[in-house]
Amino acid sequence: MDEDISELFEKLKDQLDEFAKLKEEMEANVKSAAKKVPALEEEKTQLQEEMRADREKIKRMQRSISRLESDLQRKEEKILEIDDQLEFLTGLSENGS
Repeated sequence: MDEDISELFEKLKDQLDEFAKLKEEMEANVKSAAKKVPALEEEKTQLQEEMRADREKIKRMQRSISRLESDLQRKEEKILEIDDQLEFLTGLSENGS
């Protein structure tokens, strides 16, 4: 019976040692993770700022594209007017000859 108790204590001691090792590993992992948090937060903040700047660039480009499209449409309309005038004037000169 004393041997059973001694064996039981030995098993408990081994389990406690194993638990202590696991606890140390977990603490090391937590410390390692905690060290990474500030750098990750800084990277996140930087990426958010870059995204805001990129969105602003996109808005400016969209406004520029819109202005260019309006200019193109205005020029196309002017070309059509000129074509009409040329057609009219060439028709006059052909009829007048």
